[in-house]
Amino acid sequence: MIRRLLCLTLPLALAGCGSLWSDDDDGPAAPKPLGPGAPEIELQALWEEDLLDLDKEQRYRLSPQWVNGRIYAADHDDGRVLVLDAANGEVLWEVETDSPLSGGPGVGDGLVLAGALNGELLALDAGNGERKWSAQLSSEILSVPAADTGVVVAHTVDDKLYGLSAATGKELWRYESAVPVLSLQGTSSPVIYNGLVISGFANGKLATFDLLSGQLVWEASVALPRGRSELERMVDIDGDPVVKGGAVFAATYQGNLAALLLDNGRAAWRRDLSSHKSLAVDWERIYVVDDQDHLLAIDPRTGTALWRQEALQNRRLTAPALIADYLVTGDFEGYLHWINPSDGAIVGRTEVSDEALVQRPIITDRTLFVLDADGELRALQLK
Repeated sequence: MIRRLLCLTLPLALAGCGSLWSDDDDGPAAPKPLGPGAPEIELQALWEEDLLDLDKEQRYRLSPQWVNGRIYAADHDDGRVLVLDAANGEVLWEVETDSPLSGGPGVGDGLVLAGALNGELLALDAGNGERKWSAQLSSEILSVPAADTGVVVAHTVDDKLYGLSAATGKELWRYESAVPVLSLQGTSSPVIYNGLVISGFANGKLATFDLLSGQLVWEASVALPRGRSELERMVDIDGDPVVKGGAVFAATYQGNLAALLLDNGRAAWRRDLSSHKSLAVDWERIYVVDDQDHLLAIDPRTGTALWRQEALQNRRLTAPALIADYLVTGDFEGYLHWINPSDGAIVGRTEVSDEALVQRPIITDRTLFVLDADGELRALQLK
């Protein structure tokens, strides 16, 4: 029997199971109070919309996406999918699918893709929201589907990876990974890159596949399970892998951060690190939030730690993002924290909501789109 570890505390669940528990308490670890001195980074509010009906007792992967000047979003209860003009927040179209959506939306090949708790995968026309097809997969979808070159790829919670026809939804190929007895509630979203599908799995393995045929190209362990109990042996890859400079970077919970060569999966390096959030990567550094909400910068060539910022410990941070000359992350009290990417210094702070920020900020040029726990989406421009 497969069991998933659920995060039951509201801000914790919405932030993606951030610091799970303290050493001597049955509840969430206490966050560090914010220290004085960080100046406010000024942002111009462009627009805000109450878009989503978030189910605050579940951890779904409903993440708004920016694609070609549009914001694509979905909610859970009525299965609403909607598209907005990113410049002014105007709703361009919206539909109610009447499906309990839990993953997406993904955008590609002219489709908007969303997965449901019952394993249904929905494909809508990106231009007008018309339903093109639906497909029944093996279990719930808690990741963001992807599409390219006529193939839709979806990852289900029982660690099956599907390739489907973008035109009809017909199954083209399937890969089944061995699932551990206990794992985090969530799955890594597949990444499509140069004709390959790259996906992380709950057993700590990363694999690449030919997009069209589904043939396995290589499979490699980012981390191996260790410890006596099933809890100690959890090494899920829940964050999305990142491709940069001929390498794939991925992190596991209770395991490693690793750089694997894209052409053969050989490990360039591994370092001990526990994270279940997606990474931010530029040519000089990998930025990661670990399971204690420490921010780290890692040299992508060697895996050496360049700096470590612990002032935001247990603040249930979002995955980090890069904008202009800053690294930015949100927290459970509605703050954006602005970090100097060179040395990790906190150079500013902006309160943008009374609620927890629940997803990595979406960045385009000097504009951020941030989603809070009440489903409010805000467009903010860096002055």
